[in-house]
Amino acid sequence: MLKHFLLKNINNYFNRVRAGLVVVSLLVLAVYPFIPERRLDLLNSPYTHLFVYNDSSENGNSSAIQNPRDGKSFTCHIQTGANYPYCGIAIKHLDREGRAKVIDLSKFHSLELDLHYSGTAQRMVLFYRDTADNSQKLVTSNERYIFTYINRHELNRPVAAYLDNFILAEWWLNMFFKERSQMRLAREKIVEFGLGTPSDIELGEHHFRLNSLVAIGQWVSRESLYLYIIVFWMAVALFEVLMRLRLLVGERQKMSASLGALMNKYADLKHAATTDQLTQLYNRNGFIRNLSKIILMGEQYYLYVIDIDKFKNINDSYGHDKGDIVLAHIAAVLKANCRTDDILARWGGEEFVLFAGQQSDQAAYQLADKLRRIVEASTCTINEELRIGVTISVGISRYDYSGGFELAFKRADEALYSAKHGGRNQVVSH
Repeated sequence: MLKHFLLKNINNYFNRVRAGLVVVSLLVLAVYPFIPERRLDLLNSPYTHLFVYNDSSENGNSSAIQNPRDGKSFTCHIQTGANYPYCGIAIKHLDREGRAKVIDLSKFHSLELDLHYSGTAQRMVLFYRDTADNSQKLVTSNERYIFTYINRHELNRPVAAYLDNFILAEWWLNMFFKERSQMRLAREKIVEFGLGTPSDIELGEHHFRLNSLVAIGQWVSRESLYLYIIVFWMAVALFEVLMRLRLLVGERQKMSASLGALMNKYADLKHAATTDQLTQLYNRNGFIRNLSKIILMGEQYYLYVIDIDKFKNINDSYGHDKGDIVLAHIAAVLKANCRTDDILARWGGEEFVLFAGQQSDQAAYQLADKLRRIVEASTCTINEELRIGVTISVGISRYDYSGGFELAFKRADEALYSAKHGGRNQVVSH
């Protein structure tokens, strides 16, 4: 009787909940068309830099003169000389050090262009260039040239150019094509936008004023919205099933206790799998896992291989238990003088590894030498009567993305070998 009463009430409860959620889902679908578009201003960002270009690199005589007052107006003087005379303007987003900032347009569907033009051209070229080069250099020869045409009647007013209509330039394929994957038009790493004249441009003067260039997209695509609603209803259905099972089984406390014990066991196993028990630093497994995450950032990193000098003598003279105390002491000193973003691990025995981002080779060396001096100045206190002084040797290698971890470790290990044979207690950079 009691179960029947509970089931009857929970059925009424879920009927009301489902009715309310149906109303909410319909309201979301009705409101969706009125959600404002997602807009990214590509012309008026504080990082925006505009550069005019012409065909002088191809022995052409055309010129492009940029208005110094705003940089958005320019005049092209198309003259004979190059096989296909041209000129145009490039829009780059650069940081303070002059490096290209990558623009991700994967969530956008079109570029809205407002270009004022006077001249005889019947069309213009709107393009962007993207790259898979993690170095983010200002210019690379293999940046893909992806473009579309803007017809004359579309100029002098805002016009939307859909990104799906852009194509990869045939001349770029002829020069740089290596494999079919290069033809996939991804939009995650765009380094340049631009506007240029077509190959059939007529000789003479052409006047331009670039009023705006804005990327247009949706905050949530219609497909994603449908998917979210489906997943939401699946979650509601799952929740209802779980509630009914919970009511019918009637073993909530037992299940919660078992689940809690399982989660604690999982946490303990996960910690043991990635942590060195003696030093509480990462072990090899923990180091590799964290390394795979930080490499995605595309920064400049260095690998340090650190070894305790004459550690075998410590074990032979004082015993392995005292050697363990020394290892824990060195680990604590190194950790206290590293940043939270650095990856420090015990690699094995008396050897440690450190993966850290630095601005230059000199800065990387200074960090290693700082650690060496701090360790040398410290004293490992075994007890009131025994204090042991230790030193370390360090090998450094700059992380090369093309070579990966194995190459960086090999170079750092070779540098460490040189430091050991050079007298120990020193830093050697590969």
